[in-house]
Amino acid sequence: RKYIFKIFQYECYSSKDQKLILDTFFQISKRRSPYIQSYKHISFIYEQKFTPTFSMRHISTKTLANILADPKELQEFSLEELIQCFFAVSQGMSYLHSNLICHGNLCPSNIIVDSVNQFYISDFGLYPIKKLFMKEENLFNEYYKDPLMKYNQLSFINDVYSFGYLMCYVFIS
Repeated sequence: RKYIFKIFQYECYSSKDQKLILDTFFQISKRRSPYIQSYKHISFIYEQKFTPTFSMRHISTKTLANILADPKELQEFSLEELIQCFFAVSQGMSYLHSNLICHGNLCPSNIIVDSVNQFYISDFGLYPIKKLFMKEENLFNEYYKDPLMKYNQLSFINDVYSFGYLMCYVFIS
C-alpha cells in the first residue's frame, strides 16, 4: 500500500503542544465522507527531533492545482466534470461545517483528483497545528484567504469565501 505523509516541521517537545496535535488529529481522523480524504495515522518521529507526522492512504498525487496549471489537461475536463468537482467540494465542506470543522485553507492544491476524476478535499482542520510553528503570512494560500478574516481567526464564512473564489478562478481559467 502507498501512503501520503504530512510531516510538520515542528519540534514538538511540549506536552501541551503534543496534546493539541493529538486532539486535532483525532478530530479530523474520525471523519468519514465520500468527499473528503482525512489523515488516518499519526506518529511522532524521533530523528534528532520529535516531529509529528500524519499519514493517509494514497489516492493520487494529482490535484486541482495541477489541472489548472496545465491548459491541455484543463481542456480535457468537461463542464459537467467541473460541476461535479464543485458538487464534491461543496458536499465535503458541508460535512466538515456540520461537524464544526473549518477547513482553513481551501484552495486547488488541497483538492485531490483520483484516476476516475473524483474530487476529494484534503488537509482540513490543520490550522491549530500550523499556527504553532508557521509564520502568520504562510498559514493560508494568499489568493484564497478571505480578506475580511480578522487576526487569522477562522470561521465558516472564511471557507465560503475561499469556495466562491475557487469557483470564480476555475471558470475564468
